[in-house]
Amino acid sequence: MGGREEKVRRGFLDVTVSVGGTKLRFIGAHLKSKLRDTLENEAELRRNEAHLLRKHVDEALDGDPAAKLVVYGDFNDTKNEPSLREIMGARDSQRALRDLWLKDADGDHWTEYWNTTDVYSRFDYILVTRDLLPAVDYPKSYVYRSGYWNQASDHRPLVAAFRLEKAR
Repeated sequence: MGGREEKVRRGFLDVTVSVGGTKLRFIGAHLKSKLRDTLENEAELRRNEAHLLRKHVDEALDGDPAAKLVVYGDFNDTKNEPSLREIMGARDSQRALRDLWLKDADGDHWTEYWNTTDVYSRFDYILVTRDLLPAVDYPKSYVYRSGYWNQASDHRPLVAAFRLEKAR
């Protein structure tokens, strides 16, 4: 980045689990935060981390093109930002990740609330490979909402359920 090497500060969690003979690979990330006092290069740092996350996803798919990947985390950007487009990949590509676009019981998609400015944002995502998309059990997948959601964090948790017999 700008002639210097920048590593992902929080790292990536990469775990494969086998459920009934179907392997799911989960890759979790927490990208550079959006500081409220705005560091000049925070967006550039986040974009670099997104690039490295996508590189990690591509390496996973190079090793197993049929891998069923779930890429999730706090990406600290909205869907229209370059970092999200980087992670998701080219829309027409077989390797593109698909956004589950989860919502809560009231139909809201926001996952983060900053009370100082009364701003609701969607910074948290669950993305899946194309072949895993038919297995998403949407009635059981959601953004968590309760009267106490913000006691532990300013982010709301996401829940995704899968019916693996429907995975291609």
